[in-house]
Amino acid sequence: MLVFYGHMYIDDPSDVSLRPTRRESYDQTTDRHVQVKTLLYKRLDRVLDQLQDPHLTVSQQNQLFREKEEIKADIASIRVDGSEQDYQRLRDKYRHK
Repeated sequence: MLVFYGHMYIDDPSDVSLRPTRRESYDQTTDRHVQVKTLLYKRLDRVLDQLQDPHLTVSQQNQLFREKEEIKADIASIRVDGSEQDYQRLRDKYRHK
């Protein structure tokens, strides 16, 4: 049975190797930038989740607030015109947090 998928017919729809990729236009640099932005937003989400804990001490809350503001500033620094060095610095900074 032939199944039409996008611009081609596939004999076996479960054969993923024949399916066209949707990210053909991405280059490696753009892919790295997306990975860094995803890393930053995931870290921001974790900090926001931690701030919801009612058992945090005031010093822990203050530390998380500072970290949240730092992450937001880092996101803003690459939002418009981040250089490759900026992305690399942020990737190294947040990769193991």
